[in-house]
Amino acid sequence: MAKTWSVAPAVVVTALTAFVGGGLAGSVFSWLVNRREPTVITYSVNQTQLADPTATVLIPNLTVNVGKETIRELHAYTIDLDVPQGGRSERARIGIFFPQNVRIYGKSTEAPSQLYSITCNQIDNGLTCEIFPVSRANNKPYRIILATDEKNPPHVEIALADARIVPASEYLTQKSGIWGSISTPKTLAELSFVLIAIAVLMLQARLLTRVAGLAIGKGGGIVVGKIVNADGNPIPDADVEVALESPAYNFPPTKTDRFGDFILGSLRKFSLYKGRIRITHANYVPVDTQIDSPIVSLKLDRKADTNN
Repeated sequence: MAKTWSVAPAVVVTALTAFVGGGLAGSVFSWLVNRREPTVITYSVNQTQLADPTATVLIPNLTVNVGKETIRELHAYTIDLDVPQGGRSERARIGIFFPQNVRIYGKSTEAPSQLYSITCNQIDNGLTCEIFPVSRANNKPYRIILATDEKNPPHVEIALADARIVPASEYLTQKSGIWGSISTPKTLAELSFVLIAIAVLMLQARLLTRVAGLAIGKGGGIVVGKIVNADGNPIPDADVEVALESPAYNFPPTKTDRFGDFILGSLRKFSLYKGRIRITHANYVPVDTQIDSPIVSLKLDRKADTNN
């Protein structure tokens, strides 16, 4: 006949939790580490006034000319574009737009490296530029310098999927906070992995504690028995003490009920069961014997000097 065996449900749940939890934690960690980091492009606009229209009032015959054209006011703008966060992208289109149509008298561009490039084309209200690649090099920004008669600074826009552009001052403010210091994907991956690992370990510890409780009688170990006399009649109020050796555990003492029955622990049967049981009663000969099963049936002999 084939042998049969069984595994406690709590053990199965613990094993599955360890397997699934460990796999889940590893999968989440791999996804967080390998996922593409959102690209952030920062910009700063610095304005320098080259010609002030009020100066012509203060200084007679003062003029500023570009070629033969007299200019009443002239402003220089330096726009720096940086990529402090995100993966490398092939190229991006950048728009530098003034509030209205402007006259641009001159412009220059500077890439952070000879392997990088930036090109700009003039439009009615500013410039459209293309940078390649979208990445940081030598901790230097892409730089655009232009001269115009517009005194109101431009705003900057970007056309690139999964990217956003923010003022450099705003980005630095965000990164200086507590959340900013941990909001990088790598840090979030590490933090998420730790939190998931802690949660899995806590769940496993809880289940293992339950299994351990089952093994020592707290969560399901049981010793049941019926104590009868030589005639098979139940013996009530007999003191019952059980001390297990494997697994090691001492049950609180109990007494038999009016049917001679007792129950110690909760409803679960142990395998590899081994221990001792001691039964004492004022009118019966004590019994102290080995047990190898939680189901105990013992007969007590009445003491010779007792009546009935």
